[in-house]
Amino acid sequence: MLLRNPSTKMFRRLPICPTKPPSRTPLGLGFVQICGGLGYDDSNNDYKVVRKTQSYHPYDQPSLVSEVMVYSLKLPMWKKVQATKDPLSRGSSLTLGGFNLGSERFEEMSFPQNMGKPCRLNLTVLGECLCLILGYVSATNTNVLNHIDLWAMKAYGVKESWVKLFSVGQSEGVH
Repeated sequence: MLLRNPSTKMFRRLPICPTKPPSRTPLGLGFVQICGGLGYDDSNNDYKVVRKTQSYHPYDQPSLVSEVMVYSLKLPMWKKVQATKDPLSRGSSLTLGGFNLGSERFEEMSFPQNMGKPCRLNLTVLGECLCLILGYVSATNTNVLNHIDLWAMKAYGVKESWVKLFSVGQSEGVH
């Protein structure tokens, strides 16, 4: 993997991330999902790469295994973090979570109260605020969005700081 700074045109080649391969199942069933990201840890003045691997093998126990590795550009090394379950791997329940680069731990955050049951959910940043874009369908036509709400978290991590900025409804006859 290469990290490139487009401003300076400099790049750094990262070492291969050490990982423990999942055990083999008798039938070879299962899957592996890998995701990652890059962020700035202002508490340590460091850029970090986070890599999360989830392996699912139905005949192994536990069947879902997560591994999180963090690469620090300051220390130039990979290290394994968060041995416990993270809030993003709770199965079917809806959870909002994030990875704190300073503490190198997953943190769970609450959704806004009274947000209902959206069929679409997107996270974004607006200004300096974490925002949720929630799409809802009508009871009569579940293929068309009825309205969209935009919520902003004014104070990061503070449940009571969620504010609904606006709600946009679908115009009659427009699909």
